[in-house]
Amino acid sequence: MSVGEVSHRAGVGRSTFYEHFRDKDEVLRQALQPILKPLAKAAIGEGELRSVEAALEHIGEHRKQAVAMLKGPTRTQVEQALADLIRERLEGLVPSAGENTRRLECARLAGAQVAVLLAWLMEESTRSSRAEVARVLVEGGFAPRPRSERGPSAPKHG
Repeated sequence: MSVGEVSHRAGVGRSTFYEHFRDKDEVLRQALQPILKPLAKAAIGEGELRSVEAALEHIGEHRKQAVAMLKGPTRTQVEQALADLIRERLEGLVPSAGENTRRLECARLAGAQVAVLLAWLMEESTRSSRAEVARVLVEGGFAPRPRSERGPSAPKHG
């Protein structure tokens, strides 16, 4: 879908569209925020079962579209939008070893959340309940620990 099609369907001109959005991908990212915010909170250990279940309810109600998004080329955009939300929430919570490390960690967390969602959506006969999936998403979140509690560091190869 082009910006022209988005503008036409929204009943606004292209110039009005560009006053509010950089491109059509930004529209997608903003539209996904209410659904992704509970998942971002869960990814960093701040998730609430009720809000994650509500997001899952919405996703489940739109299962066909969700599967298409998560199996198609938009998966990357969904993961990036989720990673951006995770990074925003982590700012100030966890000292960063560097921006690249933080970016990669957020991408890992977002990818894990999306993988769980897609696995749930693809289940057929033994479909897990929303409560089970919410629990996995919330309990599997990132819990920052001091470096000394992370165990021994990897051996250095010389």
